[in-house]
Amino acid sequence: MAGIEFTTTPLMQYFESLGYNYDSVEERRIIKSFGSMESEINSLYKGVALRDISDSGILILSGKDVLDYLHRISTNVLKDTPEGAVAHTIFTNEKGKIIDSSLLMNFGDYQLLIGSNKHEYKVMKWIEKYVITDDVKVNSSENKYVLLELLGPQTDSFVTLICGNMVNEIGINRFKSINLFRLDSVLSGYKIKIPEQIFFVSFPLLNS
Repeated sequence: MAGIEFTTTPLMQYFESLGYNYDSVEERRIIKSFGSMESEINSLYKGVALRDISDSGILILSGKDVLDYLHRISTNVLKDTPEGAVAHTIFTNEKGKIIDSSLLMNFGDYQLLIGSNKHEYKVMKWIEKYVITDDVKVNSSENKYVLLELLGPQTDSFVTLICGNMVNEIGINRFKSINLFRLDSVLSGYKIKIPEQIFFVSFPLLNS
């Protein structure tokens, strides 16, 4: 579609250098296949699959009132979200229509809000709309993170292989800062349905 600017992530650039072609699907650029669809489905249901979701809308929030403020303007209980925890919430407008569904990661000094790239600006403006005296600041991450999603029944084993047994220290809806591939990274695990888990791995985006 003409006029649409697609986000290009470092992983996209890497796969393009290997000769993979991207297609436009619902205003996103995706690789439709890495080879055999049968082997890809087999990895998803019997092994481990990786998805690059770096083009998600990622907002950085800071200020002492962030959790209480988000608790007031979104659907779920967030004010008591402990440091190192992941929480899901939904933002709705005055008429109750959904703006976006988001994941909140509480780092203590700041918070990351991960939602859809399509609605990132709407969520940011909605958050800013009611800030009057609250100590809340919100900014776009501006593609500062590489965000990968790992899922499948062998995800635990795969994460243990690359991160060690520390993966066992990550509880449901929790995350842990780690040093992975010489990068200061974050590993997050949350349950989507018993007994499966999804893990997010986020990296700071380096210019080098």
